[in-house]
Amino acid sequence: MINMKGRKMLRLAVCDDDKIVVEQIESYIEQLKELSIVYEVYFSTEEFYGHMFELDFDVYFLDIEIADKSGIELAKKIRQANQYAVIVFITSYSKYVIDVFDVNTFNFILKPLTYEKFKKTICKVSDYIFTSKTNFVFMHNKNQYAIPYHNIIYIEKRKRKAYIYTNSGYVYKCNMTMEQIIERLTTNRFAKINRGCIVNLAMIDEIIREEIHLLNGEILYIARDCKMDIKEKHLNYFRKMI
Repeated sequence: MINMKGRKMLRLAVCDDDKIVVEQIESYIEQLKELSIVYEVYFSTEEFYGHMFELDFDVYFLDIEIADKSGIELAKKIRQANQYAVIVFITSYSKYVIDVFDVNTFNFILKPLTYEKFKKTICKVSDYIFTSKTNFVFMHNKNQYAIPYHNIIYIEKRKRKAYIYTNSGYVYKCNMTMEQIIERLTTNRFAKINRGCIVNLAMIDEIIREEIHLLNGEILYIARDCKMDIKEKHLNYFRKMI
């Protein structure tokens, strides 16, 4: 059993053109002691679109009524890019409640925003993310992370550290063994291709001899004793997707 004690790390994006609300959220984040939160603030949808993939966000807090565009439309674009994104709306009007659930919203907060409302929501988000069977949960530097399976390209073990390469370009680190990592990847989506590398089957473009060509253009090498197994698992994965 892996010791998973530690502060949970959440990556939060806030898109709201109301500076007072943004300042409230920032102060509430500072007050929270149970979680470590890395966050970015955007005051318009245009600004958000320009940085949409710069950080691997766990949760998006969106104002429904943003000056330059509807928050609902913004949520639709996020959902197109990431069907598993956790979206929380902030709104002054309960009339929007039906609309927000059209984009598979996790939750919504009615203004005025209070610390109690924010804490209750963020704790609910944290519980969901860190108990989800679609996330790879691990520890690093006393913080607990949860990376969605679909965002992992491959995991490479080098000496004592494992490096988790993601679609966003960010590389995470952890100190788990390959056996511990495989145990946590409770899905048929991943396969070991050599002694020090596990690949996401969904990220494979083609397999040519001893090479795995990934969708991002990278090439990984298959160990001889893994070759037949990886081909079979890759084929079975896509059979289930059809």
